[in-house]
Amino acid sequence: MSASRPAERRLAIVDVPAAEAKGYLRDHGADLVGVADVGRFSRAEAHRDPRTHLRWTRSVVVFAKRVPFASATPYPSITGIQFGDFNLEHQLNELAYRFALWLEDRGHIAMPMPAGRDAVSLEVRQGAPEPEIRLTGSFDLRYAAVLAGLGQIGANGLLISEAYGSRIRLCAVLATAEIAPDAPLPFGDRLPDFCHACGYRCVQACPAGALTARPGHVEHYRCLAIRPERVDPEATLNRLVKDLSGKPLIMAAKMLSYTSAAPHPCATCATLCPMDRGRALTPDPYLREGWAAEDLDQVL
Repeated sequence: MSASRPAERRLAIVDVPAAEAKGYLRDHGADLVGVADVGRFSRAEAHRDPRTHLRWTRSVVVFAKRVPFASATPYPSITGIQFGDFNLEHQLNELAYRFALWLEDRGHIAMPMPAGRDAVSLEVRQGAPEPEIRLTGSFDLRYAAVLAGLGQIGANGLLISEAYGSRIRLCAVLATAEIAPDAPLPFGDRLPDFCHACGYRCVQACPAGALTARPGHVEHYRCLAIRPERVDPEATLNRLVKDLSGKPLIMAAKMLSYTSAAPHPCATCATLCPMDRGRALTPDPYLREGWAAEDLDQVL
């Protein structure tokens, strides 16, 4: 006689008012908050499907904190590393943790996702002398942020918000709760109008030549090498493979603890974006590597 299979638990669908959820996050430090319904997410790629992590997901709540303008420019700097990377990501993770428990206390299952730096796979698409690699994270926060209406992917490959440009850090919480979603923005088909209006200044200024003005496209090897024309491509690729390969959990642990990759020392593509309203704070923006003299008067 075969043992009967236990009945699959069915999760109750209970609404959480969007205003209440967003209010909690804003009251605890989030500068931007948006919600995406799980039905918007593609199942084609695991790192873009929240159900990979929580199969009962119904809503994805994405939020962001801005980097202080003076800490975002220039790079590298002590304040940029501390308040643009280490400390800010800690704050985002703490907020995601607290928000997940806030939802849990209201009867929902919620999973906080790490605030960036969680690359879990490296694919070598082409070796030396012109290496090409692709890094994939556990969950694509930029993709989720676009679906939650927080901004669009620019020519720099980053999320660009209307208020802060790319001077933001992202985080998300996956939830079984039904939360009214925000209107999504276009993803992937074409660059936003503001990139065309800008003239792709980030593409021209990138010291690595890693940007191509194709939607969301970044040459990861060139970006990590920063000055690819000055390094041995085979040696550099071997070092990247050694540092950034391994089992997904081990790789993620090294990235999240900063033991395999320090904060990226170049932020030209983010700080050059004219969408950042912080430019109105000063008529004399900070100089940084990759800027051309004629750019200074045009970004304000």
